[in-house]
Amino acid sequence: MKKPQKNHNAYIQGLKNIAKSSFEDDEELLMIWWSNKYKLPRNHPLLLQMHLEELFVEYYQDQHKNKNADSELTQEMIEEDEKWEGETSQEHEHKIKKKLSKLPQVDLSKYQEGEPFEEINETF
Repeated sequence: MKKPQKNHNAYIQGLKNIAKSSFEDDEELLMIWWSNKYKLPRNHPLLLQMHLEELFVEYYQDQHKNKNADSELTQEMIEEDEKWEGETSQEHEHKIKKKLSKLPQVDLSKYQEGEPFEEINETF
């Protein structure tokens, strides 16, 4: 069974509108990215004379460069981590608990109700 041509044309027009909107969003995002990168306004002549394709190329080159820098940094962090000779968080927690256990116990129950509270509040 054939679809009515009218609905098909409306569907195609809807897809075109979505594509155009997406393209305009991409263009706006690229302009914002460029402006932030160079710390120049979005109405700067250098940006306004660029073609969208040039912006895309520069953006992807920048992303590729940043990705490589990130992976190098990650590799350095992994290598440094392998050399780590410090204590783990569990070991550190154990040391703190051991120190806390040596502190004298303090009975705070007398400060929880009644007159002592009133005395404390009056001093402030």
